[in-house]
Amino acid sequence: MNYNNYPKVLLAILSGSIIAGCGPAKYNLVDSNDKEGTTVRSEGKWDFMDADLTIVSPQGTITGKADSNAHSITNTRVLEVVGGKASVTEVTHEEDALKTKVTTNGQTRETDQKLPLQGTTVIRKLTDGMWKQRIKGAEPTEEQKRHLTDVSATSTSLFPDHAVAVGEVWTVLPENFKGILGPNLLTCEGTMTCTFVRVEEFEGHKYAVVLSALDGHGTFLDDKNYEETITMNVKGTFYRSMSALAGSRSELRGTMKTEIVVPQNGQKLTMVVTGPVTVTDTNTITQ
Repeated sequence: MNYNNYPKVLLAILSGSIIAGCGPAKYNLVDSNDKEGTTVRSEGKWDFMDADLTIVSPQGTITGKADSNAHSITNTRVLEVVGGKASVTEVTHEEDALKTKVTTNGQTRETDQKLPLQGTTVIRKLTDGMWKQRIKGAEPTEEQKRHLTDVSATSTSLFPDHAVAVGEVWTVLPENFKGILGPNLLTCEGTMTCTFVRVEEFEGHKYAVVLSALDGHGTFLDDKNYEETITMNVKGTFYRSMSALAGSRSELRGTMKTEIVVPQNGQKLTMVVTGPVTVTDTNTITQ
């Protein structure tokens, strides 16, 4: 059959039908082309501001206000790659700090502390599907050991390991979103859903825009080995780079509640902090 005998408009309709039949474009949101020598600079901020504080003891109840700001900067260099994925990395903890301010009965107490891994370089190695960590050139302190036992889920674990199209929705397992709630969790449960809404351009690079909603609950041990619970209900946006020359960024906003029971003089003292929280994360490829 000679298609030259058909009107051009019919050819256009036929071509459009064929293209439409191929389905929507799909994108891989997880980079599987790690390269040795690549360095990623990551900056995370965790702001828990103007929160309501309640302290309950057998003697009565005290109310107040609490602020908490966590700030971390790490530089991760890929040392070895297996199957396109990093298998050994070197992580320099440039900054890992926590500031708090608590006001009760008209008095304010502020703390500014460096967390145990600040200033260290940590070697991470993937063995049998699990990441193992050690401090480079030194034996860890007891505090550092606890922070080395858990490698919190990274932002890439929030995305499917297969290509997805704009409009697709997926559910994230608690083991993969626990890093948003905090490091070194003993338990983690809840729900998180993500929706791939569009692809947009920013500063010459294309990004996948993913909306997310998280309702999570976890437990962890504080510096004095008291078990603390954390509940977070947040929504936000992840921007995943479609180019190896760019990075990624995210911002989540919502509410958070922490609760801890502390023994004191043979009695139990319960502290509850509830308020707005903002979690931001930026990853930039520097080398």
